[in-house]
Amino acid sequence: MDEDVKRALGLALWGKLCDAIEFECREANNASEKRRLAVERGPLTLSVRDFKTEKTLDLSYQEALTCIKCRQSGKPEFNITLRAERTPDPVLTPVLNGLPWVTQDLAVQLVTVLMH
Repeated sequence: MDEDVKRALGLALWGKLCDAIEFECREANNASEKRRLAVERGPLTLSVRDFKTEKTLDLSYQEALTCIKCRQSGKPEFNITLRAERTPDPVLTPVLNGLPWVTQDLAVQLVTVLMH
């Protein structure tokens, strides 16, 4: 059942995370004198480049694995896994380093790490 929930809701969670990352990048750009972050988004990929630090963040939704692969400049690749919550209305929660995250908080974390 968990795999069915992940497959059914995974793409929507992916879209929500991408929207949240784009929002955080817009906020960072609005707070900066120059455009600092550039975002390129495809259906299953998202890439963010920080012009100040020259770092990049690349994410891709892996439909077959129901996870999100992440790569940050100079760091090993890592995965954001998806945990199905057993509730009357099934919910997916992103999990990073064994900890569950609210999607918006995860976006803030990913963008903040990229900028430092």
